[in-house]
Amino acid sequence: MAGLRHVSRGWEARTSASAKNVSREQFEVFHERLRTAERWLYEAAELEPAWASPWYCLQISGRGLEVGPEIARRRFEATVRRAPHHLEAHQQQLQQVCRKWGGSHEEMHDFARASMLAAPGGTLLGQLVAVAHLEEWLSLDSGPDAAYIRRPEVAASLNEAADRSYRHPDFVRRGGWLQVLNSFAMAFSLAGDREAARECFRATEGGSPSSPGPT
Repeated sequence: MAGLRHVSRGWEARTSASAKNVSREQFEVFHERLRTAERWLYEAAELEPAWASPWYCLQISGRGLEVGPEIARRRFEATVRRAPHHLEAHQQQLQQVCRKWGGSHEEMHDFARASMLAAPGGTLLGQLVAVAHLEEWLSLDSGPDAAYIRRPEVAASLNEAADRSYRHPDFVRRGGWLQVLNSFAMAFSLAGDREAARECFRATEGGSPSSPGPT
């Protein structure tokens, strides 16, 4: 709990502003709190080797401390060894490999689809595909963004992911299922597929997720 709290306080100090709008003093507090968090989290990981939570939190602190892709990947792998279909761990790794955090669109899309296909049908991991498309859409200027999200191959990718996740007969409404449906609803809406978006909105029954898309 102490480790998680210091991670949260670290990101509070940094804020969600782009790096160019974060002051030197904010970054100093950000990094100091994340380093404190890491000491607590490694201690928790040693005390409870079977727990996934310390490693998941280390993914978040590691991104802020810019530990690099190799260490970030090791932390992700440590989490999913303990919880193979951990949605939030996969979401963190998706952010780690996206362009704005030093990766690329290609790496991001490859990771999203590979993770989805490696999981059994009906898990929440299909959301990664939708979020990856939303990330690329967000990275583009007005005009090219709409052209991208309305490509036929994007629609095919979204439908494949939907079939593997919330449309699958084994899909269970638990964990982050609301944010999965809302991510798909947004992606389908932007892609111009109103019927697919309507299907998602109806399935949420008016529920609202805590983290609906890219971060």
